[in-house]
Amino acid sequence: MNGGPMPDCDSDRQLGGPERPEGSDVISTVIDLRHPRYAVEALRWYASLTRIVGVPATDLRLHVVGDGGSPIVDYLRSRGVGVREIPSFDPRHPPCNKIGGALSLCEEGPDGLCVLTDSDVAFFEDPRAISIPDGHVGMRPVDIERPELRVLSDIFAAAGVDETRVVATGWQPGGWTLAGNGNGGFYLIPAAILADVSREWGRWATWLLDRELLPRVGERVMCVDQVAMALALADLGIGVIDLDPKWNLPTHIATPDPPIPAMLHYHTHVAETGEIVSPGVPPVDSFVAKANEAVDEVLRECPGAAPIAPATDARRTITLAGAGGLTEQPELISAYSSDVGGTAGPLLVIVADEYDLHRVERRVRDAMASVGVDPDDCPDMVIVPPSADVASLQPRSLLTDSAGCALGTDLPRWRARAVAHR
Repeated sequence: MNGGPMPDCDSDRQLGGPERPEGSDVISTVIDLRHPRYAVEALRWYASLTRIVGVPATDLRLHVVGDGGSPIVDYLRSRGVGVREIPSFDPRHPPCNKIGGALSLCEEGPDGLCVLTDSDVAFFEDPRAISIPDGHVGMRPVDIERPELRVLSDIFAAAGVDETRVVATGWQPGGWTLAGNGNGGFYLIPAAILADVSREWGRWATWLLDRELLPRVGERVMCVDQVAMALALADLGIGVIDLDPKWNLPTHIATPDPPIPAMLHYHTHVAETGEIVSPGVPPVDSFVAKANEAVDEVLRECPGAAPIAPATDARRTITLAGAGGLTEQPELISAYSSDVGGTAGPLLVIVADEYDLHRVERRVRDAMASVGVDPDDCPDMVIVPPSADVASLQPRSLLTDSAGCALGTDLPRWRARAVAHR
């Protein structure tokens, strides 16, 4: 690529319409029953779609990896959700199980729009109302340059696939990526091309896993499923529709002026009692509350599902004032990860200046990688501005400066102290 990346002035735009989607459109997710948290996520997914959005349960598909029964899965099946068991796609990269879900959905022969989602999401609008032209796939670009644009360029060159247009990242000012490298938690794929996309998606995922082209944290290769989708779409000549930021809005990246969310991606930011954690940023907080209310309603109907996440004294919530000391002393991340490993819903809160949120996130992720901590598997992390209501996150312990200040930026030294549970 010659020179700096420039946006394509003729880039695809998001299309939309107010018409009610037809019943042939399906919304699908994948869970791995070998990890109990995913069944709970499926319950939240179901609750938001049926109780908030009004999607009929019969329009939902749940693909399940792993043996053994689950009261939640049994409940969802009894309500009309289509449940299918699938094998693990490739144990080297569990997020690729979503490819297995797509391949399974192809066998059903859907007719309409296929909405593929992660399970750790909550909806407030019907995604089937988004109009996706034939021969296109809808997604939201990745939040940050992950992997970096130069790495993507090298991968496309190694694959012999022409690069797609350059687009801005979702929440990183000045960040760039290639069209098709989207946040894998939400894809809109017309049924007419689902089989071709799924087949090539799987082929390129295996191709990437067999090569040392992507960054690695510990034993895990990063971003395989997302980059494989980008390669598949480019190789097939399928266009990409860049969705509005309100779709697939992350709760772990605070923004000074977030859009009204149509879908929240909460990752593992869940309280010990099972509620999705509010990021302390309006208007997102009110939508988190709405999702939690819907889940509570469903819980009263689902035998054996409560409590969602039992409280545990081993849980740790750590609040950081700024990120300077953290990124300069990455051993703190390693110690923190070991301290809370296996506990319920640990939360890492970083307070940073509003103008600096995205740069801080990159620094923290780089620091995690330097000590072998996978940013996607580490204790929950949220970056918030000083105006956020940090107390509402209910910390059990704090990392503060020597003066005990809990809010500030770029503090040079840190110490740990226990505080009462709020």
